[in-house]
Amino acid sequence: MTVYWLLVLTVWPKILETQSFAEETTPIRLNEAEVKSLIEKGKSAEGLLLVLQNAPINSKDQALKDLAFRLIMRLLAQIKSANIDEFVASLDGEKVDLLMKYIYRGFENAQDGNSAMLLTWHEKVHARGKAGSIIRVMTDRRRV
Repeated sequence: MTVYWLLVLTVWPKILETQSFAEETTPIRLNEAEVKSLIEKGKSAEGLLLVLQNAPINSKDQALKDLAFRLIMRLLAQIKSANIDEFVASLDGEKVDLLMKYIYRGFENAQDGNSAMLLTWHEKVHARGKAGSIIRVMTDRRRV
């Protein structure tokens, strides 16, 4: 047990040093109208990928983070259960972790009975990202 704590105390500060918490300097290209247009065209998976690619993870603008969260929740609800596996399989590891962050934020703000939908997504994302994804999401100080 002592070895475990020794490792935690020596490795943990190094992990924290590697995480960049600087605010993004490039403008976020999160276009709500474009995402809504994709939803109306039945291209929710493309819309979800677009929001994940332009997620304001390092932004300090809470309104922008809230907009991204609302769009993600709407898009998750639009994608059929049968298509979730295919979509999650197309994501790289970083996007899987980011999607997991939004799922956990959804659990924090569960509304209108969307918990079942979030649990379905969590199961599929966990199958792709394994426990490592959950650990990375829980230990990352950046919030969505």
